[in-house]
Amino acid sequence: MAQLPEFKEYEILEPVAANVTEQEETALQYPKRKLGRVSKLEKVVTTLFVIAALAIAVLTVRMTTAISKAEEAVSLIQIENVAQRDVVSKLEQEKNELSRTERVKEAAEKGGLEISDDNIRNVD
Repeated sequence: MAQLPEFKEYEILEPVAANVTEQEETALQYPKRKLGRVSKLEKVVTTLFVIAALAIAVLTVRMTTAISKAEEAVSLIQIENVAQRDVVSKLEQEKNELSRTERVKEAAEKGGLEISDDNIRNVD
């Protein structure tokens, strides 16, 4: 029959997690000690950078607002321009209708005038 392997006893060691917590505690304390070493000049420079970033953000919002207002004004002017062009084209059409040769002949005949085609001119 088969033989059983020999039974070996092993030593029980302390859990590894205990060492990890000690390392974590030192790691958590390290930034606190590091922040204590920051000089006043570094703090001032960092503060100035933060203030500059905030100022740039505010200026960006202001510029965007100013640009949108200018675009709105331009679009209103364009709308007025289109409306005025429509009025001008309607007036030109009415002028052309009123200055037709036939209309002028009809008005002359009603007034008792004799008109020949050579005497009629359109003036623009």
